[in-house]
Order: sequence, then C-alpha cells, then structure tokens
Amino acid sequence: MNRLGKVILAGLLLIGSADVKAQGERKPYFQLNTGFSIPVSETLSEFWGSGLGLGIGAGYVLNQKFTILASLNYNRFKINEDKFLTLEGLDTSVASIEKGGITTFSAFAEAKMGGVRREDLRMVPYVIAGLGFFRFKSDDVIQVIPIIGPPELKRTAVTESDFGVSAGGGVNIRLTDRFDLYLEGGLVIGFLPGSSTQLFPVKLGLALQ
Repeated sequence: MNRLGKVILAGLLLIGSADVKAQGERKPYFQLNTGFSIPVSETLSEFWGSGLGLGIGAGYVLNQKFTILASLNYNRFKINEDKFLTLEGLDTSVASIEKGGITTFSAFAEAKMGGVRREDLRMVPYVIAGLGFFRFKSDDVIQVIPIIGPPELKRTAVTESDFGVSAGGGVNIRLTDRFDLYLEGGLVIGFLPGSSTQLFPVKLGLALQ
C-alpha cells in the first residue's frame, strides 16, 4: 500500500475520535451479508456478468454518529460464454468454455456515519467508506471444441493484489432489541498494477449491535 493509502486508512480509523464524547458506552458491532455485485469496469463487464457476493464485518459503535469496523468481502463472477465465443468466431453449438470465472477478495477498514439504532426511528440511513487490501484472481479460460480436437487454453490465470477503496450508503431496519436488517449499495475500486477493477455491490445483511 502506498503512502497516500496509509494516510487515508489512518484517517478512516480515527474519524470518530473528533466526536468521541459518546452518548453512552461503546458497543461491539457485527454484520453478515450476501447479495450480488455488478462489474463496472469495461474489461470486466464485457465478458463477465453479475456475481455472488458474501461478506462479514466486526467493529464498534462509537457514538450516535459513527461506527468503525473491519470487513471481509468475497465476490465470484461467471464468464459470459456466448460473448467470449462470439469474439472467437464460434457459437455454443460447436464449442464451449470451461472455467473462466473471476473472484475478488477485499479486507477493508471502514467508517460508517449514521445507521445507529434509535428509539424514535425504525429505519436509519447511513453512508460508509473504506480502504484496504484488494485481490483479483481469474481462472484459466479453456475453450473446448469437441468436433475439432482437444481443449485449447485461450487465456491464462491472473492474480493481482494492491489497495482498494469503497464508498456507498444504505439503510438499517430495526428487527429486534439487538438485530437489524440492512440494505447497502456502493462502489468498490481495486487499484491493481495493470488497471483498476470497479464493482457495484448490492448487499442484504443482518447486523448485531
């Protein structure tokens, strides 16, 4: 991670300290979510469609305004077989694609403003931003043409890691005294050595606070 990334990370971790005159004690915060992510980068959206997303997080509610947390997020995208074969001048009647998926993994430090449960409101909106580690991995793309001959490797696997950022917003919906349902959307950018990878995740999760 470069120097700028470290400075921004430190700022995210300390964002709540300016208003640390908390109304009550700090409370632990946990979350679990699933959903889907839409590839936004042109190089991804051309041949890969929306994929499964999973995530977990843990942190502290500092006060009525700020929550800090660490999150782990995983996404898996499946290759668009029709588009890839069309590029090769083939169709699904004579060829198919094996493997070809893409996975992304991120570990972010995040700061959330809002979203803390209130007695007078059942639904509470929030905004969230984060920074941390981002990893991109693609499988081999193996083109299979049964009539002509054996499988042919068209693209080799690629693994790249660097830092990434995220930003978005959502709403917390109080379910019980301690559990909330939340819906969140946003943008994740992985600044990889070759090019940036951009995703639009949509999450539905359960939070404990």
